[in-house]
Amino acid sequence: MFLNKAMIFAKKQPILSILTLIFAWLAVAYLAKGFYTLAFDSSPSGARDLLERWQEQQYIYLGIYPYRMNPADINAELGKIRSGGYPPWAFLTGFFMFPPIYSTLTRFYHVFLNLISLGILSRFAYQLGLPFGRMAAYFFVFTSLAISSNCTTLNNGQYGLIVNALLIIVYWLLQANKNYLAGVFMGIALVKPNISAPYLLSLVIKRKFKTVILAFVYIISATFAIAHTTRLNFEKVIGSFLNQIKYVADDGVSSINIIMKFGISTEITLVLLTTIGLVLGLSLIHV
Repeated sequence: MFLNKAMIFAKKQPILSILTLIFAWLAVAYLAKGFYTLAFDSSPSGARDLLERWQEQQYIYLGIYPYRMNPADINAELGKIRSGGYPPWAFLTGFFMFPPIYSTLTRFYHVFLNLISLGILSRFAYQLGLPFGRMAAYFFVFTSLAISSNCTTLNNGQYGLIVNALLIIVYWLLQANKNYLAGVFMGIALVKPNISAPYLLSLVIKRKFKTVILAFVYIISATFAIAHTTRLNFEKVIGSFLNQIKYVADDGVSSINIIMKFGISTEITLVLLTTIGLVLGLSLIHV
């Protein structure tokens, strides 16, 4: 099978070269637009999510949990928090993602982080394509870079590319049999659970229990750390997180909203969809 695929790629080398050039052009166009918006666009839509996350993290530095604020806690320079939905452990990762610097510098810092993340993605894609030839490796790289959602992620200043890079690092660490360290990086990647949490299922199926346990140790420890930093007890932080899940459900467009239209509560909807997802995931793997 491997040799057959290699021969197919070899025979289509001219076509592959042309496609690689096309995707390379698309990658440059998309990423140039995305990085420009991330660094310089001062309109309300430019790097909007990044600036919201920065604002939330600044309140953490002030010892205030951003999703559980009294009117007296509102800082005149930072303003009122109008966002929400991130888990409490994300704010510990936020000490790395959002150091105590101005929002303008944070934009350029995230340009740096995303460049590193795209470098990790490129190396991973190159490794996947290399067994089929060097041109195939370049094709893999540029097709992964030319995805339009990369541009959207950069435009909004979201975590997606950074989380993808963290998941690749988890994979590399598992390949090197560094299961505990992989668990720490998995915990860090859970800064954006809607992207990274499904990969926990694959770890369970592969019996990487040490990695899964360390990931949960990280997020529980991080939650306690944030509770201590903001002078709230653990239960209040978790309660605030559950309220923010409802914020996301009400604000977004997904299967959650569809089911909630039948009068089912947010909490029951989330449990139901999580259970369905686990059952379907296990079923597909065993097919």
